[in-house]
Amino acid sequence: MLRHLAICLALASTTPAAAAPLIELTTAGKAVQGRQLASNKDECWLVDIDGRLVQVKLASVTAFRQVTPEFKSRPIQEVKKNLAAELGTGFEVAVRGGYVVAAPRGKADQFAALFDQVSREFLQYLRVRKFAIVDPDVPLVAIVFPTRDQFLAQCAKDGVTPGAALRGYYHPHSNRVMLYDDPADNPTAGEPARSAGGRRTGGSRGPASMPSSHEANSGPIDSSTPACDTAVHEAIHQLAFNSGLHSRIGNNPLWVVEGLAMQFERGQDGYLKTRTSTRVNVPRIASWSSFQKDRQPQQGLSELIASDDSFRQSPVDTYSEAWLFTNYLIETRARKFSWYLQTLATRNPLDPYPPEERLRDFQENFKEDMVWLEIEYVRYGEKVAAEALSASELDKKR
Repeated sequence: MLRHLAICLALASTTPAAAAPLIELTTAGKAVQGRQLASNKDECWLVDIDGRLVQVKLASVTAFRQVTPEFKSRPIQEVKKNLAAELGTGFEVAVRGGYVVAAPRGKADQFAALFDQVSREFLQYLRVRKFAIVDPDVPLVAIVFPTRDQFLAQCAKDGVTPGAALRGYYHPHSNRVMLYDDPADNPTAGEPARSAGGRRTGGSRGPASMPSSHEANSGPIDSSTPACDTAVHEAIHQLAFNSGLHSRIGNNPLWVVEGLAMQFERGQDGYLKTRTSTRVNVPRIASWSSFQKDRQPQQGLSELIASDDSFRQSPVDTYSEAWLFTNYLIETRARKFSWYLQTLATRNPLDPYPPEERLRDFQENFKEDMVWLEIEYVRYGEKVAAEALSASELDKKR
């Protein structure tokens, strides 16, 4: 039975996500249906019709069948109805594009429009640059809580440990974005984003491990609309994990995950402008310029690519570096960066991803000497910093 099941799952895993079948696994008398996301000899991960992740231990499976030849999500209006019933009368729910957004009364349309705008512009940005992406195959859900206390209660349910500056997160297991919009709250500004405690990178991933959340950039940076900033950052995470850029259960390099989100966190079409210097995240480039003086030459990039350790050791500096390096690759090597993301996306996310393999995958896609790449990257950063910070100072004087 297990050998037959393993063969069936292997065949299913070769099917593109857009054409993947809806399968059913029965375990302990309970049937679980969904689209296969990943599997190995011990376990299988499915995405159910609501977009949630379901983990199934193959040793306990007693039956397997294909339900339909093509996976289809729950209809979006049904998702809206179910979300309204789940949250109760204190919320209103709005649908815009592929998004279903719940928020305090009077705010749902505003947030739904924002999420939809980010979705359209982010995906278009990637398509223009020939990135290999797919459209999300399930409705994307976001919940905006009216108070921080309600948000913290949701953190507890999701197993997220909130720091003082946490304003929101994307949770790969539920596939939902959670944030809050409390005018009375005054977050600690300038702290970096924090990874959730469950993230494991660079080593063996146990079969029982669960995907971690991806948390919002610290309190808002240079903005008077913190909830909107958080929504943009988390929407990018959600879109990247649902369009084939990242695996929802794999050991994704953190610099890639956070670098992409920070590339677009400015919002307001910042990434669609013409000049490179106007497409930069000014607070991030300022932070990078500050720590660049003490940066170890010809060493930082290899460490950033191979390991997530620096995010724990010096988070402010590393987040700035992750953003700038991502910006540099998109602006100067978009096609190679796209190939690299495809390599990451096509790995079996249940396999270990040690540092030497992470660095090798990067080098095989970019095929460049790391010392020379580092020199060019630093020159790029210095040039962009000079232009962007000078323009920022002029704007302040106007």
